[in-house]
This record gives sequence, C-alpha cells and structure tokens, in this order.
Amino acid sequence: MTDILQIKLSDFEGPLDLLLHLIRQSKINIYDIPIAQITQQYLDYLHQMQSLQLDIAGDYLIMAATLMRIKSDLLLPRPPVVSEEPAAETTLKDPRSELVAQLLTYETFKTIAQMLGAQAKTRQEFIGKEPSVMPQSEVVYLKPGLKVINDVALAMVRVLQNSTKNARSIPEIPSETISLQEAEQDILDSLQKQSTTTFLQLLTDLASVPEVVTKFLALLELGKDQSLYFRQNNYQADIEVTLCL
Repeated sequence: MTDILQIKLSDFEGPLDLLLHLIRQSKINIYDIPIAQITQQYLDYLHQMQSLQLDIAGDYLIMAATLMRIKSDLLLPRPPVVSEEPAAETTLKDPRSELVAQLLTYETFKTIAQMLGAQAKTRQEFIGKEPSVMPQSEVVYLKPGLKVINDVALAMVRVLQNSTKNARSIPEIPSETISLQEAEQDILDSLQKQSTTTFLQLLTDLASVPEVVTKFLALLELGKDQSLYFRQNNYQADIEVTLCL
C-alpha cells in the first residue's frame, strides 16, 4: 500500500516556506538570488529528508524542478540583441523574476498571518460579553461601488510589497512597536486635519511591515466602529477614507 505524501515537510508549510528559510538563513538578497547556491541547498535538504525515509510532497519536487530550470536558463548564452535604433535599450526578462515575486507575496501573507494569529491568541484571554439588543437603525457602513475584499486586500498587498522592496537598501533600525489603539488614534488625528484622504496615503512611508499591518487592522476596526468609511469612485481609483461626522 502506498503511503500518503505528507503536505507539511518537517517544520515547513510548503516549498516556498523552505526556500524562503534557506534564503534568509544564508542572508541572501532576495532580489538577486544566487540560483546555483540556493538550488544546491534546496536539493541537499530534500536528500536529507529522503535519507531519513520521510515522504516528500509533490510540491517540493516541482519546486526542485523549477529551480533546476531557472539554473539552466541562466547558464544558457543570451542571444545577441539586434536593434535598428542604436540608442534603443532592450531589457531581457530575468528567469528568477517570477520566483522572486512568489516569494515576496508569500512572505507578505505569512507576516500578516503571524500577526493575526498573535492577536487571536491574545483575544482568547478575554471573556466575551453577551450581545446587547441594539435599537433598529439604518446605517450604511461602506459606500456603494467599493469591492471590499478584492480592492482593500490588493491595496494592502501593494503597500506591503513596496515597503519590503524599499527596505532592502536601508539598514534595519529597531523601532518602537505601535499598538492597535495608538494606530487608531493616529489615523483619527490625521483625518481631523484632513477629513478625507486615501488608503495608500495612510499606509505609505511607514517605518516597518509590522507597523503597516497594525495600521491596516486599525483602519478595519475604525470602519467597523463607524468612525470612518471607505469609498471608491471607479474600479481603478484609489480607495478614499473619510471621517464620519
């Protein structure tokens, strides 16, 4: 009888998690991965798992094949660029670019999941109050035209990816952590000065990824408490954040 492959390999949730661990452990620039080095480390790890007679899920083997393909592409000679205009510049796509994008997206969601998990654990220490009977009232939380799940989530990912990308050339300086209550008050103070702003303006140029995530959660809490609402004029427009009077 064939054993069922284990989805979780050792302490890793998947091939991207393992690959990201190897990159961070070796202190490699994620935007310029030495593919030969990281491929060898990845294969060595899989061989170690095989020697311990542990099953390896198919996703890990697919990632190994992907790394080998990228390695081969980088070793192949690049074709000469023929251009009619001498000053024209032609940019060849880096074979690693798609993998880098996947790693950055995975790391972003992993950071958010860890913070939400920590908050959920803290929440378990509190005893909930029975819901009170509230008077019936007609309240509109969000203006029509906002695709809440897709647009807000995509805007959040875009801000986090920009924060991660910009941080690669800046030395990491320890910063004070900001609480959810402090983030909420900071947003309210900003909107007291300017009653309407945009989602991206509130989250851009923050010191760290945890601060971005905390402020994002504060925005959602304030929206739920009816302290502010979101509005989007059209599909490609910025999401506006307005203080409720």
